[in-house]
Amino acid sequence: MRAGSLATTLLALQLVASLALAQDDTTRAREEFQHGVELFQNSDYQRALDAFQEAYRLAPHASVRLNIANCYQQLNRPVEALFHFEHYLSEADHPSAAQRREIEASIRELRQRIGTITFQVTPDGATITIDSTDQRRAPVTEPVRVTQGRHSIEIRLDGYRTETQTVDVAGGSDARVAVRLSRAEAVATAPVTTTEPVVAPTEPVAEPVATPVVAPVVAPSEPVHEQEPPPPSGGGGGIQITWPTILAASITGAALIAALITGPLALQANSRFNDDVAHAHDPDPVTAADARADGESQASTARTLAAVTDVMIVTTILGAAATTTLFILDQTNAPGSDERVAVVPVVTPYGVAITASGRF
Repeated sequence: MRAGSLATTLLALQLVASLALAQDDTTRAREEFQHGVELFQNSDYQRALDAFQEAYRLAPHASVRLNIANCYQQLNRPVEALFHFEHYLSEADHPSAAQRREIEASIRELRQRIGTITFQVTPDGATITIDSTDQRRAPVTEPVRVTQGRHSIEIRLDGYRTETQTVDVAGGSDARVAVRLSRAEAVATAPVTTTEPVVAPTEPVAEPVATPVVAPVVAPSEPVHEQEPPPPSGGGGGIQITWPTILAASITGAALIAALITGPLALQANSRFNDDVAHAHDPDPVTAADARADGESQASTARTLAAVTDVMIVTTILGAAATTTLFILDQTNAPGSDERVAVVPVVTPYGVAITASGRF
């Protein structure tokens, strides 16, 4: 029962820590996203791209992917922009008809600036390098998207001759590269033979003969009796729980319930904020203005709920640690108990833990 209580406490701590990390990542993602919007408005597209990518890493959301696509389009990187526009349409929850038409128009324009290369390379395992940066390994089963223009291709594999080609790719078309690597010529090396002189022995050498050593047998003077292990000491009575332990457990449970309520509410407000961000770029000015106004309100609500959740999480962690410590001490001090327990709180990079050493 004691092990079960400790396991329950650890599960609660793990749940609270996971909720705290998720809430912290969401808050940081919102800050990175807003920073990216400011950089994009100032035409600093590369730094805006870095901020949006960090926001997406912390809290993936379709609206962030749309802003990543816009940055790539401004940086004249059509392959990456097309990738994120296409994935936005597949991940977004019911974008408006006007927004979908605008994105589909951007996709059609980007596809006219992009071509593909289909590779047929033998043998399998060869490394295919495109423009000294993009590497693939044969077999490449799908066409590779590249920008229109001239591209250098290098194909290499240990034991084979390296092949290089230059391919011109037109927008909206496919170029084909078919290569069969030929084996490299092996360098023949003559084996080196060494002959050692044979020397006849002058006299036979007698091998030493090992003399066995026999240990003397000594009769025991008295019979040896094995020592019987001492009987296990009897433990104390049943489980003892004092009022301080009950009070600490009650506070911990109340804080945990509060965190489980305010945490999802904060995430819900953040989700509505992200939806408003997605509609803030709507071609309809009324819809865009309403989305921006509601987004500011949802951002404020999310921050308040996140702060309350953080306080409840800290209270839960400290209360769980105190409850576990008091529970162990209750059993140690129980009447008739011969247990000896040392309780030590430990702060780790992943949260607060309690270590107990001794006999249970």
